[in-house]
Amino acid sequence: MKKYINYCLIGFIVICILVSIFLDPKKIFSKSEKEADPSPVSAIVTEEQRAEQFFIDVPDKWTEVIDDKNSIYARIDVPDTISTKGFRKAFATKKDIPEEPLLALMEDYHPYQEFVADDMIQYLGDDNMHLFFNKEPLVGISFTCSTYDYYSMAYRDGLTYDYNRDKYAIDQEVEGFSLEECDDRIRNLCTSIGMDGEIQIVHRALDYRIMKEEAIELHMDGTQTRPDYAWSQADNGYRCSISQLCNDIPVIDSTIIRFRGDILNSTDHWCFLNRERYIDFLFNDIYDIQYEDTYEKLLDFPEIIEKYKEYTGLTIQDCSTEITDIIMRVMPADQGNGSYEMIPLWVFYGNSYYEEDDMEMTYVVIINAITGERL
Repeated sequence: MKKYINYCLIGFIVICILVSIFLDPKKIFSKSEKEADPSPVSAIVTEEQRAEQFFIDVPDKWTEVIDDKNSIYARIDVPDTISTKGFRKAFATKKDIPEEPLLALMEDYHPYQEFVADDMIQYLGDDNMHLFFNKEPLVGISFTCSTYDYYSMAYRDGLTYDYNRDKYAIDQEVEGFSLEECDDRIRNLCTSIGMDGEIQIVHRALDYRIMKEEAIELHMDGTQTRPDYAWSQADNGYRCSISQLCNDIPVIDSTIIRFRGDILNSTDHWCFLNRERYIDFLFNDIYDIQYEDTYEKLLDFPEIIEKYKEYTGLTIQDCSTEITDIIMRVMPADQGNGSYEMIPLWVFYGNSYYEEDDMEMTYVVIINAITGERL
């Protein structure tokens, strides 16, 4: 009988333990075991909380009269990422451009190697094709052919007296060559040269009828005539500006920043193409961008506005300024040993007007989004 009672007692204890485990299974794990197996939900919350510490609220526009000479009537164009996650810290290295994949893509021109030097390799081909692979210090490729001569007579984007870029619509399809087809061709080109990350493509629609009306050939004696070229629908194409993206923001080289100018439309990479083939392109310094697990602490947007006003007040002005656009760009900053830190920048873009000379010029102020320093 005593044995029976003991067995019953042991059975009761076992049942209690099993019930306890069923009701709260976490109790059988040690603290270290629980830390090694966090729940997915808590990990997601942690990521969201981390992002909330680093994103900044950015309006769509900003209007402010600073003083009698300076004003802001600007649209603001930044990716949603900045307002939802922030700017993830990133570094980059320059990528070497392989020859064989690009040569295969250009096989219609029947390219052949013409010249080799320490800093450059040149290929020639049909239609007076010239293809250059450039090495250090400027790593990139450039390509052109005789057909491009006529496109360059019709499309002029230099800020000179014969500027006509605005006659060619942005992101509008041309007949016989869709934007989707164009983007596929551009991505194939980018893949062939090792630009395999996220990119942004801005298209200028090259309608052959507009090009026919705009084309001007300048002769050695200074005279101008219409070029002897039979424009047709087959010439419909695009002039594409291509940008690598870092945190969804276009990457721009320090050289472009140094010379300011038309920074809204400036890019390190572009391509002219029609449905039949590539006509002209240039790619400089392609970066392999690597992200870290940390985020940069950006200054709040009102602080950036105050920095702009501060720098404006420090400038001795003989002109009036108006900011029309505020955008973000990312600049690779050389850290030595082939490494570049990706720095987010605010670009204040607009016009300066010199009343005495009745002259208007492009006006640009660039501010480091992390430190607030003016470049």
